[in-house]
Amino acid sequence: MLVGENRFFAGNSLKFVLLGFAGAAVAFLIAGAGLAYADKASFCGSCHSMQWVYSTWKESNHKQFTCGDCHLPQEALGAKLYVKAENGIRHTYHEVLRDYSENSLQKFMSTTSNRDKEIPRPTL
Repeated sequence: MLVGENRFFAGNSLKFVLLGFAGAAVAFLIAGAGLAYADKASFCGSCHSMQWVYSTWKESNHKQFTCGDCHLPQEALGAKLYVKAENGIRHTYHEVLRDYSENSLQKFMSTTSNRDKEIPRPTL
């Protein structure tokens, strides 16, 4: 390292630390806003394959709950973020390829109170 570079970093080290903290704060704000947006039921219903699920949710007596209230772990933030990321990647993959299997629809119907209702199937 050159002597001039040493002086530059020594004289500006506080500025670099403050810039790093400011960047981290902005990153946390953006991540928090994204997480808050992704926790909304309207976000979950924005996918083509979930529109019919979203429409039945809006008509149900469960509309005071978000999707994450029932479909994500609530005990620890780390576990919730891990499962949310894993589900998000998997759902995005299947949404892009439009290859949701009938098993995934059957799994949904067997784990919800909607299993006795006639629910229109998505057209993929």
